[in-house]
Amino acid sequence: MTDFFRKAYSVVSVLLLVEILAQFYFIAAAAFSVWLAEDSEKSIAAAFENAGPFAGLHAINGSIVVPATILVLIGLSFAARYSWRTTGFTALLAGVFILQFALAIAGFAGVTFVAGLHAVNALVILALAAWTVRRNWAFGQRAASAQAAVAEPVAN
Repeated sequence: MTDFFRKAYSVVSVLLLVEILAQFYFIAAAAFSVWLAEDSEKSIAAAFENAGPFAGLHAINGSIVVPATILVLIGLSFAARYSWRTTGFTALLAGVFILQFALAIAGFAGVTFVAGLHAVNALVILALAAWTVRRNWAFGQRAASAQAAVAEPVAN
């Protein structure tokens, strides 16, 4: 059963990585819509209107989808009986994500010099998510050799 949960952890960690990459896409699409607008009132208004759906997807994905996936990943880490180090790094994703949410709130509050760290923290989240995929991949040759090493009895 542990093997099933480890594979589920791998799949969900890839899903999380895709969701985080989508966050970058959504906000970049919104930003470029505005940045590339011509310098006229009508063009800028249209650019903000075009950016709206992308900004909305960024908000929904970032405030609902990604946090839910992180919580599922933490649960799977326990179910897969990963080491405390792995479970701790998985839980660290939740902590860093809470910081990400706080940095976004700082931006909406007008504290832009702090809110700018939202982008830097996003890179930290991306790195942690990539680590979870790389370190705990449960498919293929690497997974089979790791499973065999765990199954071998310790020689005295």
